[in-house]
Amino acid sequence: MQNQITQVHNVSAEDFQKEIVKDVTTHISVVLEEIVSKIQPNHSPEFINSKEVSKILGVTLPTLLDWRKRKIIVAYRIGNKIRFKRSEIENSLIKINE
Repeated sequence: MQNQITQVHNVSAEDFQKEIVKDVTTHISVVLEEIVSKIQPNHSPEFINSKEVSKILGVTLPTLLDWRKRKIIVAYRIGNKIRFKRSEIENSLIKINE
């Protein structure tokens, strides 16, 4: 690897240093924003009720209750209501190639 020399004319050392710091700070900010956007969840989970779940899965409400008791699907109590995460219900639909 060769050493390279860059000459800068008509710029004070302080101005040159300020420009370098500004460029590095900008680059670091962009990189940090990308990292933070990957860490933070994109959206809060959408909760749906039993009727919506039974419609999505094509099962009756008694079957849905049985699956909850057998822990085939996960339900959440919010106040006095039972809700399901839409994403978990959709992910529970697994294609089987036989």
